[in-house]
Amino acid sequence: ASGVQMSAMDEVKLAVLLSKRSKISLTGALDDACASRFGGLWLTNNLSMEVVLKEEVPRYEVVLYLPRRKVKTYSLRDVDMSWIRDLVYRAFKLAVRGQWIESIKINTYAYNLVFKYDLKPIHSAMRAGALIAGVSGKGPSVFALSDGGTRNIRRAWRAEGYENLLVTRIRELKRDELG
Repeated sequence: ASGVQMSAMDEVKLAVLLSKRSKISLTGALDDACASRFGGLWLTNNLSMEVVLKEEVPRYEVVLYLPRRKVKTYSLRDVDMSWIRDLVYRAFKLAVRGQWIESIKINTYAYNLVFKYDLKPIHSAMRAGALIAGVSGKGPSVFALSDGGTRNIRRAWRAEGYENLLVTRIRELKRDELG
């Protein structure tokens, strides 16, 4: 109740800045923050805090597997990821061109080269009918998108011992809130 007026986008950018300053996040993940606040698909430059692309995507159902194992973001500050930069850039360019499913595949496998995550839940979700599955953010959480229901994915994951699941849906892009 400070009386300060700011746009919804400025609120998101402030939250991103604070998450970096408090060492909760290394990059601030402006894209994730925008998607959480406004819905849709967002591609951003986290260094310049600029939006590269925002677009509506189908409201696919999403299943998230949240492993008990956590990775503290700030513990990654000294991890050398420069050697996967070209792969990550290729994934980003594909997403900009609308090929975000291919982008997810490349991005997931690029980061897995560094972090060596268990890819079994991803493979299991794909076999169970997911449109695409991949590592969420820096991992180790995994997501699967479905355009035909999530029951088979959830069953497959539970049968393999992946129990901590969350089911949601991609949010519609709220253009009216962007100002």
